[in-house]
Amino acid sequence: MTIRIGLYGYFYRGAYGDEVIRLTTAGLIKDAIARRTSEEVVIIDNLWLKRPLDFVSLELDLIVLCGGSLFYSGPLYDLVRTKIPVCIFGTGFRGVDATDLPKPKDLLDGLHELIDIAKVVSVRGPFTRDWLLNCGADVSKIQPAEYGDPALAFRCKRKPASQFIVGGNIRTDTDQQYLVQHAERFMQRVYQHIEQQYPAILKLIPFRYTSGDNDSMAIERAGYSPPESPLSLAETLELLTQCEYWVGQRLHPFIVALCCGIKAVGIGYQFSKLRDVVSVLNYPYWMLTTEPLDKFDALFRQLIDDDDVVLNTLERIREVNKGLNHVADRIVEVVV
Repeated sequence: MTIRIGLYGYFYRGAYGDEVIRLTTAGLIKDAIARRTSEEVVIIDNLWLKRPLDFVSLELDLIVLCGGSLFYSGPLYDLVRTKIPVCIFGTGFRGVDATDLPKPKDLLDGLHELIDIAKVVSVRGPFTRDWLLNCGADVSKIQPAEYGDPALAFRCKRKPASQFIVGGNIRTDTDQQYLVQHAERFMQRVYQHIEQQYPAILKLIPFRYTSGDNDSMAIERAGYSPPESPLSLAETLELLTQCEYWVGQRLHPFIVALCCGIKAVGIGYQFSKLRDVVSVLNYPYWMLTTEPLDKFDALFRQLIDDDDVVLNTLERIREVNKGLNHVADRIVEVVV
């Protein structure tokens, strides 16, 4: 017997954060199946290319929603009509705060229906749970011990560096244009400050390549040189692991940096996404682009002197991964 599991996320669209989620979610599920049975498992992870009503022809035993702010995806709610079991694994929302509601009303109704039919519901963190609660969704299936972005299961180690290498990136977001210029200017000031105050080598690493939301364009607008051609995911992660510090806006390279034992400052202008992760990890080194540069200076200096932060963070990540593995086990129970 072969178990066929579909992963639904924003995969293969140039966003390497979502690719990390694709890899880690598939690994968690495969490991969970191996703990229970010797059955073969086939992971189908290009579902975003297909219409939900076409999923039936794929003969899927289960659909797992992961990778991106999927609660805003209108076509996703057609999944309720496929009659294929659905589980939600570590996804979040992209709102500025926990009072944001999806619009229009039929999208809100679809959200409630989706949560109702899901066999297992796990979210990135408490801010997503609160947002769902404010939307009127039934959150009784969500367990705080299972909070966590699947990217926290990413396995890597920082490569020893003899130089003061600071990696980072600048994020664009076409859905929030009013924040783009401010966020880019803020990050430009942060990187200029690092270069002026420390013997630092900056490596600004794109983590997304799309026509309308391209990290390389944001890096160039800030006065820095992006790679001459798009890097592969493997090349990007190779550069990231060479860094001693990470200071950037995108959520998932920040998560990967923490998993690699890199000292990182997370800087966000999407309040809830960053807060979801740092609250789950109890990680203190984060700030918003709406806060003064002086706060970054104080945070970064404190981070440099914090000799315990790496081991403490890795220990907390291990604890979160226990919850992620438990989610994977519960998902697998639906089909095994």
